[in-house]
Amino acid sequence: MLILRDNMKGISLIEIVIALAIMGILFAASAPSFTEWIQNTRIRTAAESMQNGLSLAKSEAVHRNTTAQFVSCGGGTWDIVVASATASTIVCNTGAASPGWERVQISSSQSESNNALVDISQSTIGFNGMGRQVSTTDLVNAAATPFPPVAVSINVSANLADAACTCPAGDCGYPAGITFSNTGRLRCLRISVSAGGLMRMCDPAMTAGTPQGC
Repeated sequence: MLILRDNMKGISLIEIVIALAIMGILFAASAPSFTEWIQNTRIRTAAESMQNGLSLAKSEAVHRNTTAQFVSCGGGTWDIVVASATASTIVCNTGAASPGWERVQISSSQSESNNALVDISQSTIGFNGMGRQVSTTDLVNAAATPFPPVAVSINVSANLADAACTCPAGDCGYPAGITFSNTGRLRCLRISVSAGGLMRMCDPAMTAGTPQGC
């Protein structure tokens, strides 16, 4: 037999409203930080994708003992093509390749990286059979890449109007196309490719000489 006690009561409407109000305040306070975390994740995803693409292009060049190209298509997407006598291809779904070039792999736009802004000083990076950077034909812009090959920097930031990269002092080496400030909250990244084919991801906002700094 159930015995009802006077002190056994449910939650009142006022208590529910107060709890919802507190949750709303906490959510509003954490929303900016969560948005920044999402964008920083997208930046890192795009940078890691491009670094993997560069490594693939280099390994394909060494494996086939021929010229391989990493072609930046913007927004964190890229193509890998190699010199081959068997096929021709279209790069970035728009640029027409010369006969004898074969597409090895393409990185399509993904939701994790489609808001990434890629600023690259050389849209096509070529590697030879020794894994070194080599001057070759830019299949997108129909021009030659620099000769002799030079160190290339790929800067990845946010494709948002109100986004700014963290930069404690100076310009951190960012190009004109990337917004930065000492109050910026986004951790923008850079991939450096040396003439010898060495690749390294770093954070321009961190002190040079540190493991993560540029």
